[in-house]
Amino acid sequence: MLAGDDAALTKLNTHPQGAGFSTAEVELAKQLIGETGEGVVFVVGRPNLAESSAVVESAIRTFATRFPQAKFLPALRRSNVFGALDMGLAPGLRPGRTTGTSGRSAIEQMKAIVSGEQTALLLLGGCLLGNVGDRTLATQALTQARVIAVTGHGGASLAYADVILPAHVQHERFGTVTNIEGRVSAVAAKLVAPGSAWSDVAIASELAAEMGENLELDSLEAASAAIETSTGYPSTSVLRQAPSDGLLAGRENGIASRTLLDPMANPGVRSADEVGLSPWAGDVSLPAASEGIQLASARLSDVMGVPAPELPQPDAYSVLLNVTRRLYDRGIAMQGSPALHALISTTRVLAHPYDLDRLGLKTGDVARLSSERGSFELTVESNDAVPRGSVELAFGTLSDTGENVVGALISHSALVSEVRLESR
Repeated sequence: MLAGDDAALTKLNTHPQGAGFSTAEVELAKQLIGETGEGVVFVVGRPNLAESSAVVESAIRTFATRFPQAKFLPALRRSNVFGALDMGLAPGLRPGRTTGTSGRSAIEQMKAIVSGEQTALLLLGGCLLGNVGDRTLATQALTQARVIAVTGHGGASLAYADVILPAHVQHERFGTVTNIEGRVSAVAAKLVAPGSAWSDVAIASELAAEMGENLELDSLEAASAAIETSTGYPSTSVLRQAPSDGLLAGRENGIASRTLLDPMANPGVRSADEVGLSPWAGDVSLPAASEGIQLASARLSDVMGVPAPELPQPDAYSVLLNVTRRLYDRGIAMQGSPALHALISTTRVLAHPYDLDRLGLKTGDVARLSSERGSFELTVESNDAVPRGSVELAFGTLSDTGENVVGALISHSALVSEVRLESR
């Protein structure tokens, strides 16, 4: 998003996609961003899963250094990624996004298992085979490791699990949810979880106890207090409040109360108190857990000093592979719901008209897409939104015979993945 003159923005945004930008248009973008980036929001994410994350990370550091007053809005596919980062579930991070720890990323863990440095793998939530581009590496890691799966969904990865711990999933949980702007709202279970399923808090506490540790999380309230203490998000405060539209982190008196239309729709002692039928029993005047807490989140200086990647020169006979996510893909939720199967789009290779014309191809033709790791015949589709010199595939793409196309084409040892598009 660029803050500035609406007419200028319209002119910039109407340039045909996939054709590059002229010098005049680049200069216009510079004027809109300004010298310091004040009022500008950069929407950042990883648009290409066939490209190393080091490429976009380097670009973000460059923009953050060049425009110190700009803000950044991470645009990530999964909503729980932000919560995982907030709670320190990433190498080098502690709860509250402070630095000072070590660890391995998911890819690094799989490589460590294959090499024998690591022996166990704890899977939280979704299917590993359905979320990692290098399916061969994931299969090797799952085969060699002792696998504990904490999930409420199915998936191909469960066939490799030594222990499966059923967990409550969405609509079966009590607690709070925090959206992308930091607004915390209370959520209640709409469905009763199966009797064998446990809450996330109970599973985490019991696993820690088996390893000789005590998390001191014996209730939902204790977990909420830990979240509020470490991250500053008012989880405990929201749980103690009457129904509201949530509380925005960092804003005092940010709760917009609302009245229950039907108190009987929310039965229990708490709802009776909310409509004035009875007072609370016990002490409910406890101070918020975040009062007096000073959080020290990671800063730009903590991630500087990483050299910018040197991208290889393009191969004259190849095109860059761009792997994107789609809303209705072949994810676990889609696979587990027969009603959603019809929404999964047909496998096609998207390419710019220029590249298809050069090969004498048109929409609907079958072409060969190959790399050093594999080769597939897929239907092509002309799309001028795809940049010249590249082709686009959806993550989870399968061939007509059911083979995983993306996993066999992506090069995980290179910064970018190149493939050859050829007519049959």
